[in-house]
Amino acid sequence: MENNSIKSGTGHVNPIAVKILNRLKLGVINSESILKKIIFFSALTWLPLLIISLIQNTAFNPDITLPFLKDYESYVRFLIAIPAIFIAEKFINLQTSSSLVHFVESGIIAENNVGEYETLLNKYRRLSESKSLQVVIFIFSTLNIFLVKTFWGSLSDFSSWKFDAVSDSITAAGYWYTFISLPVIKYLIFRLFCKFLFWSWVLRKISKMDLNLIAIDPDKSGGLGFLGIVQSSFGFLGFAQAAIASAEVANKVIYSGVPLEDYRFSLIVIPAVVIIYLSPLLYFSSKLGKLKLKGIMIYSTLTHKYSNLFEDKWIIGNNIKDDESILSSGAVQSLAHIGAAYEVVENIRVLPITLNIFLFMLIMIALPFIPLLFLKFNIVEILEGLAGFLL
Repeated sequence: MENNSIKSGTGHVNPIAVKILNRLKLGVINSESILKKIIFFSALTWLPLLIISLIQNTAFNPDITLPFLKDYESYVRFLIAIPAIFIAEKFINLQTSSSLVHFVESGIIAENNVGEYETLLNKYRRLSESKSLQVVIFIFSTLNIFLVKTFWGSLSDFSSWKFDAVSDSITAAGYWYTFISLPVIKYLIFRLFCKFLFWSWVLRKISKMDLNLIAIDPDKSGGLGFLGIVQSSFGFLGFAQAAIASAEVANKVIYSGVPLEDYRFSLIVIPAVVIIYLSPLLYFSSKLGKLKLKGIMIYSTLTHKYSNLFEDKWIIGNNIKDDESILSSGAVQSLAHIGAAYEVVENIRVLPITLNIFLFMLIMIALPFIPLLFLKFNIVEILEGLAGFLL
């Protein structure tokens, strides 16, 4: 392996970057594949429930408390969360694979760490493609249902399309929901969350390498600003999880009579989820903190020396030639450039994330909970409250 391949210019394809893509198969799922998966898994999890509940007369039977076609949770889980999961998978794969190439293409990975980097990514690929791990995730997803009793237990005090309170038994649709639909969606969520854990592990390993971080990089993160965008892609997974949680709350409020106010403290989950998905960026905080301190020392020395020379020549008047003018010398422009460089260094973020990215993720995860407000307030009250907040 030739180390000089790392130094290819931006106008050329980096051989190592190409090798990483080819060897690790870090491709992006195409739109057609996503659509097929959404149709297949939504049909597998939701359509049989509709058919069975129609046959058993539990789809819109007014004699039971919760008919299938009035179950918000079933709509959200299988017709909203499943598409959101596959869309999240596409964005996550796109951002993570691009960033793995960018680490090398940008030169952030030092030449003496290229071998270690490739070894790390090979381990990452094996984890991501492990068939045995996928089986373990599915088994865990199935066991999780019984461990936390997320199926009919919360609605067992009244009749529904999946639980007959009179005979105290699960319906046929309830069995499909319990043993097919619910394990499938939990598997999809856990599988993508494992992707987050693997990615976090990769970032931790990279953070311990010798990285070429530049104090005056305009992204104010030493060149790591792109990682904030990568982490924001996990906001789509957070949206799917929040949608399911919101639907569960809606069912309990509407059909179990639980006051909506009982869930007000659970809103702290929204910023908590955002923090969890952004937390891997903390691995780089130490390096960025040291980079900022070192940069301030270096560039404050530079700015002071240049300012001293500038003042000595153009303010005090030493060593000025007769035909020399400050307007044509470029001295003021150089002083401004040095000042701008120092300002960048002074504003280095020890966490490579912007406020806009944080707000984007916060909105993504909070969005599914907004419809719950209609259970307590009418549209006029909500708009008035929103106008009062904004104005």
